[in-house]
Amino acid sequence: GNPSALPPPPPAAAEVLALVQQRKDAKDAKNWALADAIRDEISSKGYTIKDVAGGKTEIISNKSSDDGGIPSDIQKLVEERKNAKAAKEWVKADDIRDVITAKGYAIKDVAGGETEVLKI
Repeated sequence: GNPSALPPPPPAAAEVLALVQQRKDAKDAKNWALADAIRDEISSKGYTIKDVAGGKTEIISNKSSDDGGIPSDIQKLVEERKNAKAAKEWVKADDIRDVITAKGYAIKDVAGGETEVLKI
């Protein structure tokens, strides 16, 4: 065999990739209702999709696990920062963000009061 060949993606990932393609086709056809329904289905499988520049789609797993998921200590910091922001404690929120960044994660506030956490 070819030792440098990548292992096949887990079934969920392949299924989600197929759904992302279906959603792209629906959007290209301007079938927004179908595109939204597919997005919701992807979400129900534990993934968030985000349209990024160049017509690409970023797939983010919502599953927290040791294989690339967000560690619980980072999630705890994100929650603390959210609470600090809710209390308008901006300096504390910024300090917590700096700690998260120092641990190798970037956080980005997105619409709806949600926070996106990405490994740097």
